Amino acid sequence: MSRTPRGAGPGTGPPFVGVDLLRIGELDRLVRRGWFRHLLYSAPERREAGTLGPGRYREFLAGRFAAKEAVLKVLGVGLLAGVPAWQIDIGRTERGAPRVRLTGAAARRAADIGLDRISLSISHKEDLVIAIAVGWPTALPVQTKRRAPGAD
Repeated sequence: MSRTPRGAGPGTGPPFVGVDLLRIGELDRLVRRGWFRHLLYSAPERREAGTLGPGRYREFLAGRFAAKEAVLKVLGVGLLAGVPAWQIDIGRTERGAPRVRLTGAAARRAADIGLDRISLSISHKEDLVIAIAVGWPTALPVQTKRRAPGAD
């Protein structure tokens, strides 16, 4: 994971990157438990998962889990380490691309480390799912150039 160098202000340094890969079946036992679904997934994610058939349900929840792990890596924290995973909501843009919305401690953590937004990609192939998250540092305000005295 890339981190902003010590002493660099917001808007400087490289983006933060997090990646997670897992087999879709790794969560099968856990997602059957209601407490696990409530601990890991936001209400909109649980509602969407409930509309899916069994195969797509497994794939969807595994993809969201990988995405949350990738976002947690961008935030510099681990699962169950101060940022509840359900406060990372993975939805979709109008065009269907993954969208990250942070609330509560997740949003505070992003602000604390100077992140403006997080981009996300999720990909499924056979029994694998991978998620890559990129956290973009807050942009510095654009400064106008000052003219030297007497310059026209």
